[in-house]
Amino acid sequence: MTTNSKPRPAPNIPKIPTSWLILIVFLGIIYSIFQPWAKSTLGLKLPSIPELISSQNSQPTQRPKSHTTDDTQDKATPEKPTSERTATDDKPKDQSPDPDSPQTSAKDDTATENEESPYDLLKKLNGDVYVSEAGVRYTRGSEEGHRIKHLARHMNDIPDRAGSHGVFEGGWKVTLERIDQAYLRSQQKDPKTKVRQEDNRSVIETEFNGPIGYVGGKEGAKKGHPATRRLRLVTEGDRFITAFPY
Repeated sequence: MTTNSKPRPAPNIPKIPTSWLILIVFLGIIYSIFQPWAKSTLGLKLPSIPELISSQNSQPTQRPKSHTTDDTQDKATPEKPTSERTATDDKPKDQSPDPDSPQTSAKDDTATENEESPYDLLKKLNGDVYVSEAGVRYTRGSEEGHRIKHLARHMNDIPDRAGSHGVFEGGWKVTLERIDQAYLRSQQKDPKTKVRQEDNRSVIETEFNGPIGYVGGKEGAKKGHPATRRLRLVTEGDRFITAFPY
């Protein structure tokens, strides 16, 4: 028994007009002539007709975008869990002392580590005012910011300083007591003490029985750092300005 099957209809393919085919062939011939000429003469790198056909038939493959670099840069360092934190992590950082406070360099001003600081030997009044037993007031002032810091310059030698530089010996306690003695002598009109006025300042010069320091600086070094028993104290009323051996 034979089965009669109907033939499948041919697909409906649109016909291209003959005029279009002639135009396409003509443009192809023109392009095939122009392409090598443009490459050799003008330096234009135009694709050939076979390359155009193959590029249209092949689909470009897109490369997946890598996020390795971006992810690495965007990731922040994870914070330590609370259970893994140590006492050091939670401990607040030490605050730096105020450089303008006169007590900032108190330990640096002492002759030795075990010696008392001048701020402990003097009585503190309002603000940054310190007073001695004889009533000499140490206040803010001078290039160092406070008169105690200025006096500290004369607790050690400054070898590269031009001229002479008087240096106290004996430590802070002895030095402050000698300054008090010179101040009291000026009020008692001691015969070994001379006082002269320079504007509103008093220049007090007195001599002790034994050496109180030596002469440093460049001039003192030339003379072999000679010891001295003399002290010069400058005040404005009861306010300390400077003091040094000379």
